Amino acid sequence: MANAPTQSADLADTMQPNPVTDDRQNKLSSLAFEHYETITGAPYETYPGLNFGDHDRIVGTLSASLQSYSGPLKKDPFLAWAVALVQTEAQRYRMLDKARGEHRSVIRAAISRALYGATEDCAVDVDDVFNEVLLLVFTLGPELAKPGSAKLSSRLFALARRHTYGYFTKKRNERHALITERVAEFGTLPGFECLSDEEIAAMNASEENYAAA
Repeated sequence: MANAPTQSADLADTMQPNPVTDDRQNKLSSLAFEHYETITGAPYETYPGLNFGDHDRIVGTLSASLQSYSGPLKKDPFLAWAVALVQTEAQRYRMLDKARGEHRSVIRAAISRALYGATEDCAVDVDDVFNEVLLLVFTLGPELAKPGSAKLSSRLFALARRHTYGYFTKKRNERHALITERVAEFGTLPGFECLSDEEIAAMNASEENYAAA
């Protein structure tokens, strides 16, 4: 099992028992500290290319999550929980790096195609949506890492396309709600363009069908 990088050594201090905290928290900290090398080496088994900074963030997540462990205060169940947690977090960073690296062009192509011809917001460009997709990939990393019937590139393409269509659907709905609210409050005002509920539903259905194609 790979050893944790030296940059993470100081983070072990956050797992040491603290006389101010309650007894269970102290026992959790003691377990984490006792098995620190095993736990912090586990992310590298999932993602050998994990960089030191991301590794430190994973260890920080574990430290912040200790109180959420509700199992018995014994080595085996605790270690199983802790290793699963850090390996799940490592999957997020693995998928994020894949999205930013080898699959970058695929994601940007999906966004570009969905943006093509869209006139709702001319200020929106591929980079705006790409950053949102990266956040989504990070959030869904553990799910994306699971083997599926479609290749990862295909799933990322579909994810980016759906998110781009959803971006404009959300903006339309927000705009529709705002205009409807103002018209209801002030009456019909010159210059207001308001989409009906039927028009909104029709556009949403059309986009959902196209995105699923």
